[in-house]
This record gives sequence, structure tokens and C-alpha cells, in this order.
Amino acid sequence: MPLLCCCVAPQLPVPVEAVTKTARKPPPSEGRDDPDWSFKSRRTSLRKLSNVRNLNNFRILRYACDLSNVFPFSTVPNSARFAYYCYWPLMLLLNLLYYSFLFLILLLLLLLGAVVVVVVVVVVVVVVVVVVVVVVVAVVVVVVVVVVVVVVL
Repeated sequence: MPLLCCCVAPQLPVPVEAVTKTARKPPPSEGRDDPDWSFKSRRTSLRKLSNVRNLNNFRILRYACDLSNVFPFSTVPNSARFAYYCYWPLMLLLNLLYYSFLFLILLLLLLLGAVVVVVVVVVVVVVVVVVVVVVVVAVVVVVVVVVVVVVVL
């Protein structure tokens, strides 16, 4: 049994302050009567509104700087500070290099395809010319043999 008790985490007592000291909002009558509370409440609301505005600005900047919807490199920074610095020109350069590289690969593949097509056409033309020459030579040989046989006989 003592081994079992050692393995169980001890229960810490909950302080009374944590239960009794809960943050409470004053009723609306107290808020209206207490100008300090109203000012604090207004200031908190303005701070929250400012935070929301900053968050929206951050989102706008993030999407302005984030070209990952179009480009493969993600430009979403981890911090709003870097979002405000907005290092999208570097990412744009990287993305342009990336797509230039892809374009060059595509161009090389097209050129390789064109070279393959040209080689195939040349091979086909050579084969056709060889076949035509062989047929012409065979016809000439047959005609010569027939003429020789007719003249001799």
C-alpha cells in the first residue's frame, strides 16, 4: 500500500483566496455611478479594439506579404514585428527564381522534345531514302537481268 501511495500525486490544498477572490463585474448601476470604473472599462474596450485592429492589420499585412497562395514559398512570419518589416521582396525574388528555374526546365524539356522530334524525322527520312534506293537498285538489277536474258536468248 505505501508503494501505491508513492505513485499517486499528492493533492494540494486549494487556497481559499482562489475560491473567494473571483473577478466580478460591478452591476450596471455601479458602473454608471463610478466614473473611474467607466473610464477603466472604456480604456479596456479601447485596448481590446486596438488589439483587434492591430490583429486585422497584421492579417492584412500577412496576406499582403504572404504570397503562398500563389507561390510555393511560405512568407508567413512567426512574429508581427517581422510582418511589419514585410520581407516579401526577398520571398518574391525566391519565388521568381523558383518559377524561372521551372520555366527553364520546361524550356529544356521542350527543346529536348524538339530535338527528339527532329532526330525521329531525320531517321524516318533516312530510312525512307534507304528503302527507296534499295527498291530502285532492285528494280534496276531486275531490269538489267531481264534485258541480258532476253538479249542472250
